[in-house]
Amino acid sequence: MLERPHRDDLNRRPLRKVAFSMEVRSCAKGLAVLRSPLLGKGKNAVRQARWTPRDVSGRDRRLTVSASSPQATLVHLLVVTCRETMQHTRTVVVVPCFNEAGRLDVLSFHRAVQADDLLDLVFVDDGSEDGTHTVLQTMASEARGRITVLALNENAGKAAAVRAGMQASLHPPYRYAGFFDADLATPLDEVVHMRALLEDDPACLAVFASRVKLLGLDIRRRPSRHYVGRAGATLISLVCGLPVYDTQCGAKLFRVGEAVGRVFDTPFVSRWLFDVEILARCRKETSGAYLDGPPSVREMPVRHWHDVPGSKVGVGDYARGLLDLARIYSHYRRLDSIRSVRARAALSGQVGRKM
Repeated sequence: MLERPHRDDLNRRPLRKVAFSMEVRSCAKGLAVLRSPLLGKGKNAVRQARWTPRDVSGRDRRLTVSASSPQATLVHLLVVTCRETMQHTRTVVVVPCFNEAGRLDVLSFHRAVQADDLLDLVFVDDGSEDGTHTVLQTMASEARGRITVLALNENAGKAAAVRAGMQASLHPPYRYAGFFDADLATPLDEVVHMRALLEDDPACLAVFASRVKLLGLDIRRRPSRHYVGRAGATLISLVCGLPVYDTQCGAKLFRVGEAVGRVFDTPFVSRWLFDVEILARCRKETSGAYLDGPPSVREMPVRHWHDVPGSKVGVGDYARGLLDLARIYSHYRRLDSIRSVRARAALSGQVGRKM
């Protein structure tokens, strides 16, 4: 129960520090609006106070806000944040790693969790053969619970590493879970914008980052990779029957729940084009079919994306990608056909019983 401080506490000079509880209604777009009995229409009501998400950390914070009367121009508020508020936008990002010891930007990862108290990181060591695991363990020990490491016994591929990390993360206290590439070509500060889209659209299961070179956006991509990528994206769009622009950008965020749990429940057909499978599986959660119906996914153009040297994707991978795309289409089209046959059989059985 929230209690209103006595009005004398507000009008008395010099001002006393008034401690009271209040709740956070929204953290969707980088600001939290604090509401309490003081935010009313009274003579001495405090109209509004705002903070950034990094302050919603479970620790008591003292804020200074403006009041609506000369007698109370300054009020010191003791903010008490409950656990339900923390869970409202708590986010975990999975980072798959394979032989990344020389490329991991350790400082950027530490800065990301320091800047956003609602963000945790889970690194999945996909059987690395260099010093990646040692680097990750050092990062985890320095981050005091904000960074954890999941080690796979052998190299299983990016799809398996992402799936293992997501399965380990799709549970409370997290409301959102996603994955980013270890090279941080997409910087982690994009999480805030992706999270805002999910907050604004409760029906959306996932937000896919998209590399769209527009005026005002900082997208730096090698021309060769760009044009090959555009050709592949066009083919994927035709196969899926969706106007998707970029399935392969390595940054995606999901709403934690049973539907997304089913998306990562079974192994993927492809080691590298599993993003296309994620799109198909999200589609099934909405329409009941993998390759038909509207998706429950939104694309978001990222503000910054830089090609990072040392990519493990070569020319041969693009050729394998074409074969994988054919396998994906065949696999999920077959599943749709089986579902359709079963649905018709069930309908025929119901009609027969009625007759």
